[in-house]
Amino acid sequence: MNTQVVIGYHTVSRRHKDSYVLDVIDGILGRGQSGRIFTQLREKRGLAYDVGTHHVSDIDFGYFALFCSVDKKNVPIVQKVVKEELKKLLLIDKKDLKEAQKFVEGNFYLNLESTHQLADQILVWEHICGAQTINKYVKNVKSVTINDVKRIVKKYFTYSSTVIIEGK
Repeated sequence: MNTQVVIGYHTVSRRHKDSYVLDVIDGILGRGQSGRIFTQLREKRGLAYDVGTHHVSDIDFGYFALFCSVDKKNVPIVQKVVKEELKKLLLIDKKDLKEAQKFVEGNFYLNLESTHQLADQILVWEHICGAQTINKYVKNVKSVTINDVKRIVKKYFTYSSTVIIEGK
């Protein structure tokens, strides 16, 4: 039986400069199978099946969520590991930061490859903060510093909301 766990944090809208730092943090923690959350929960400890992160910054809200599918008995340890990984963000180095920035930049450009995807992204950015802002996205991501990451961890990752859904 699988239990779904989502640990979420209230953050900021896309109009706020902190949203770009949160994108970089998403690149550190949730970079697919090389993200820290996947590595810790699935590869090293075998605690979870589906593992990842999700950062959303919209017109008037934002959230950061870490999710996984686990055996019910593993929920407490998963919650502990997630908190530990968030604390480890305070210790990132330049290499961690640059890798995450490159990952976020690559994903951004992948989402612009087709005409349809480009039109969709322009519409989203126009809705949130003006279509011209799309041209500044990579610059904003590349301008994130280690101190920005530390500041964001302390500011937004203190109080969480957790949802646990148990299967039959």
